[in-house]
Amino acid sequence: MSYDGTTASEPYNVTESGSIKANRPNITVSPKGHVLATWGVVYDRATYLRIRDPKTKAWGEIITVAYNYGGDEPIAQMDKNGNI
Repeated sequence: MSYDGTTASEPYNVTESGSIKANRPNITVSPKGHVLATWGVVYDRATYLRIRDPKTKAWGEIITVAYNYGGDEPIAQMDKNGNI
């Protein structure tokens, strides 16, 4: 995943699914370069989070933040100390 100002790399499917229809996906970047991807799924009313580590350049596991509650406006931010 990269962008050099002209060309973007191939997209990466953070949900690891071809059938999930994410609701209002959101991406934020922490002060230390962690990428936080959040999305909601309407059918299970859940909110999910996945974090990319800038040092390893790898995505972590998919975390269920809330289940059967919400999923409409998912967003997350991380401070300089790693708190979400």
